[in-house]
Amino acid sequence: MQNATGYSFEFLVSRRGTVGAVAAEVAAVLEGEGYRVVVQDYDFKHGGDFVADIHDALISARNLFVLHTADYDQNIWTRKEFTNFFALIAASGGERRVCVLRCDESVPRGILATTVFGDIVGVSDQEERRRIILAVARGDALRQRREPTIFGGSMPPRNPNFTGRQSIIARVEKLFSAAGDSQLISVAVCGLGGMGKTTVVRACIDAIGPDYAGVWWANAQTRQGLVSAFAALAVRYDPQLESERDLEQVMRAALARIERSERPFLLVFDNVESPQAVDEFLPARGAHVLITSRWSDWAGRCHEISVDSLPEDEAIAFLQARAGRKDEAGARNLAQALGCLPLALDHAGAFLRSAMLSFDAYGRSLEKFLSKAPRDAPYPASVAATFTLAMESAVRECGAAEMVLGHLAFFAADRIPLDLLPTFLISEDERADAITALISVSLVRGDPLPSEEPALSLHRLVQAAARARLAAQGRAQTVLAQAATIAAELLPDDAYDEPKSWPRCDELFAHSAAIRMHARALDMKTPGLAILCDRIGKFLHGRGMFAAAEEYFRDAVSFAEAAHGASSLELARAVNDLANLLQAMARRSEAEPLLRNALSLQEERLGRDDPGCARTMTSLAWLLHGMQKTDEAERLLREAIASGERKLGRSHPDVAVRLNNLALVLQSLDRIDEAEGLLRDAIAAGEATQGRNHPLVVTRLNNLASLLRDKGKLAEAETLFREVIELSAQTLGREHPDFAVALNNLGNVLRDRRQYEEAEPLYREAIAILNIKVGRRHPLTARLDRNLAVLLVATGRAEEALRTAEQALSVHEEMLGQSHHWTRDSANVCADSLASLDRRDEAAALRSTYERPGDDKKTD
Repeated sequence: MQNATGYSFEFLVSRRGTVGAVAAEVAAVLEGEGYRVVVQDYDFKHGGDFVADIHDALISARNLFVLHTADYDQNIWTRKEFTNFFALIAASGGERRVCVLRCDESVPRGILATTVFGDIVGVSDQEERRRIILAVARGDALRQRREPTIFGGSMPPRNPNFTGRQSIIARVEKLFSAAGDSQLISVAVCGLGGMGKTTVVRACIDAIGPDYAGVWWANAQTRQGLVSAFAALAVRYDPQLESERDLEQVMRAALARIERSERPFLLVFDNVESPQAVDEFLPARGAHVLITSRWSDWAGRCHEISVDSLPEDEAIAFLQARAGRKDEAGARNLAQALGCLPLALDHAGAFLRSAMLSFDAYGRSLEKFLSKAPRDAPYPASVAATFTLAMESAVRECGAAEMVLGHLAFFAADRIPLDLLPTFLISEDERADAITALISVSLVRGDPLPSEEPALSLHRLVQAAARARLAAQGRAQTVLAQAATIAAELLPDDAYDEPKSWPRCDELFAHSAAIRMHARALDMKTPGLAILCDRIGKFLHGRGMFAAAEEYFRDAVSFAEAAHGASSLELARAVNDLANLLQAMARRSEAEPLLRNALSLQEERLGRDDPGCARTMTSLAWLLHGMQKTDEAERLLREAIASGERKLGRSHPDVAVRLNNLALVLQSLDRIDEAEGLLRDAIAAGEATQGRNHPLVVTRLNNLASLLRDKGKLAEAETLFREVIELSAQTLGREHPDFAVALNNLGNVLRDRRQYEEAEPLYREAIAILNIKVGRRHPLTARLDRNLAVLLVATGRAEEALRTAEQALSVHEEMLGQSHHWTRDSANVCADSLASLDRRDEAAALRSTYERPGDDKKTD
């Protein structure tokens, strides 16, 4: 085969010593096809000038044939070979190229990552190896880079003007490449705000991302943001998890999936406040982690890489590229004035491009703003100056730009939906003009939501500067109050029990959290804040995040009292929601006085027949039922039902809830037939207004099945429980407490029918769910332990039954008291276990301690 004019060789084979045999094989194959090949092993003279030989070979060979191994791009000489050859390619007009043959399990990174490669790993057939080598030589597209199957999260867009920082990217590559695929390794990219940490990490993703099974970016400012990010990742793995109510469980599913991955996953935690903030979100294995943070001391938890201002030559190059003009001297002066701070350079370059100013002209304007920079602002004076120039430029283009930026300053920085800037605040056309003006000077950027709906993102320091500007104008509290009202009105009010509302709440959660944080900082307590916190609390309560929900509900109570007064109806509503949560957390003694006070206040202000007053009666009655104060519970529920029928009608969802609750109270009093009629009415009403698969209706179906079991209609109960399990899995997910309860209830029916082998795994799965969801020492978890212990006694495993029942008795007595029927039930199973072990005296003493007259009622 003839050589191209001007080249002595077609290929220079570049390799490390670990693949000398492969180099000989490649040379033989290529030369067998008539190519002239230069190979270090044969063509460099022993004892000669090695560096000169490499120099000559690089110049005289048309193409570089890289034998890629894990150590290839770590060696100084092979690095020089391929990096210099890429420089030659740029000047060859497309005549020369790099060919890559993968010789071990490593994947080409960095510059080599952009090349198509052949792969002989695991290929033993000589003819097939020969075919692959020739295909690589010809440039046939054998293997593209393996792109991640999952890529995204809150990933910012690639910065087309990114310049420099190659040493940081190379260090990240080296740290990760040295780690095993299954090893957890974390790298924290640290530095002050405005240093470009996020941009550097985004560039690292471009360089190394395709080597991973997946890449996921999480905003780490808040714990809920991290939970939501990992829940979204879990949904990418399994779309069926989208309807799962328990975000915490979905998050854990994502971590478990990463830990099982054969190839490592790359996780990015952006803007981490402290090392402890991400501890619970780190998988045990199978991940490489990149962190951006202002926190500088990671105390050995991970590798630290500091990001400072750009080196001056990189700052000059970036500024010229961003501004779209060549003026090295002017760029140098301006870069020095800006302290080579990447964020300041970026905004200056954007301003210069749009305003068509020279570097010197911008520098002269900069001087007056530098002297006015806020003293205590969380950013350097140079950033304050560049922001001020950019803001004033945007305002000159559109007067509404300042108002829009002021509102954006109080939301989370990423993906702000446009309906947080509603048309009653600003017309759609004016909003579009303002956004265009802000984008033109890089103060904001378009960043669509996962749903593809338009949204905006901006840098946190831009927000800080905008808030400082509002504070100087005396308008910060006014704008924040308006932002809180807008967000509150957009948040659904039915997220506690309506899965269809959850995606919208997820979109608005981070922005609501930011508003709450700023309100605390400014010591503001407005009506909009009370509504916002209450609705977020309901969302978190419904998804099982009790601790976070309590924080929001308590803020809602505080904000409502400050805004409306201690005798306000708004406060009563907020207190009601807090009390309902405390009841779910088995903290009934805290909840009862709150509900009684709320009811008293509503009765005084509205009268006892008001729908709001009836809702509080319903909550109090359900609490009293749990405390075995059944007489008062029944009286309140009957009053609330009568009021609801007069005001709303018997088929109204609120009335259906009361019918269901009254049925359960009556069932506990053995008034089974009356309870069944009420339950069937509640189910019919719910089906008519909400559908059979609505969570509330599914709960009523579960209650009816339990009642049928009490009546001995086991076959009918079993059929209904199986439907409940199916519907619960569809609407709530298989990790929700209600799903666990349905499993337990079916287990009870099967145990009654002596189908022990089928019942036992249902109990154990249900207990495992509740251990995670509500904790080991929750009364509901203990109730399921007690039910399992009954089965264990029946199947002759008295020792295990005794341990399990004693655990249940300990929890019930501590949480519910000795007189509660669940406590007595647990004690009875302990006694049954002792009797089975021939410890009859102990069994009799235990029964005597807990027994009360009439304890023959079935209470599973």
